[in-house]
Order: sequence, then structure tokens, then C-alpha cells
Amino acid sequence: DNRVTCFFKDKTGYVWIGTENGLNRFDGSNYVIYRPSSNKKKNLSNAFITSVAQDAKENIWVSTTRGLNRIDAATDTTEIFLPDNKKELNSLPTDRIWDVYPANDTTVWIATDAKPFVKYNPVTRTFFYYDFKGYLQKNRIGYITGYHTIFKIQPLSETELLLAATDGIFSFNTTTGNF
Repeated sequence: DNRVTCFFKDKTGYVWIGTENGLNRFDGSNYVIYRPSSNKKKNLSNAFITSVAQDAKENIWVSTTRGLNRIDAATDTTEIFLPDNKKELNSLPTDRIWDVYPANDTTVWIATDAKPFVKYNPVTRTFFYYDFKGYLQKNRIGYITGYHTIFKIQPLSETELLLAATDGIFSFNTTTGNF
């Protein structure tokens, strides 16, 4: 698919190319394609890829317009994260994910569509929400329109993230949890 949405070069040298029709892993000669399927390998929650990143254990995190995916580096199997209405506070708040940033072994930051900013701990398998909309409303920042979302996460240091959003660029302190 030539509708490329993102790309990423991992620690082993693979180039991961996100498109509107799946994820392509390129080794310099050949492509391996990941798309939604019933197979545990090369499976994704959705074909429209919004970002790709790698954690310290070399697992690949893939955000899509319908869920978050973690491709296990050792087994090439995919774990899919979707909202669970029964466990609302311990799952993703929405299935539309714009960006993912694995900061370390215990923290993965997730930019969701028009919902809270999310921290996921892969060790304890818990989600924690940060109220981005509430921050905007409290500070009267661009809160005239109804659509407020974070599209991109960029680390500045171990304790500070820059968040590109519909209302501007915001700093987020990962220690205090303050925007």
C-alpha cells in the first residue's frame, strides 16, 4: 500500500512501515505484512496504522484507528488491546489510538482520540488516565470547540513529554502527572 502513515527503524534493523492497509516489516530485501486476521502471528486489531514504536524488550507497539497492538519480539505473536466496557477503568478508554511511546519497562504512554491521556504498565497490566480535557477546560485553553485530542507524543527527558494536540503543544510532567 502506498498510503504510508508512519515508519520506524527498530534496533535489529527492520524498517516498519505503517499504511492505511496494514503494517509492513522490511528487512532490506523482503516484506512481511501484518493485517487483521484470525492467526495469532502477523495479526493486528486494525489495518489503519497510526504509529509504531519499540520498547526496551524489543517488542513492537502499533497504534491503529481501532486498538493498540504489541508484537512480541521473541514469538512474533500479537497482543491486542481494545476498550472493555465491563472493565472501563482498567482498559483503553477508546479504540482510536493516535500515538504510543514505550518509555521504559513499566510505562507505555498512549495518545487516545478525544479521551484521557493514558499510561499503561505492562508489568501490572494496569491503565491510568490523565484528564487532558479537564486541564483544557480548567485553564480555558481552546475549549470553544468540542474536539480535543492528543495526536503525538515526543519525549524531551525522562520526566517530560511534549504532546502535540488539536489545541496546541503541551508539556506533561511524567513524575507529577501535570500538564
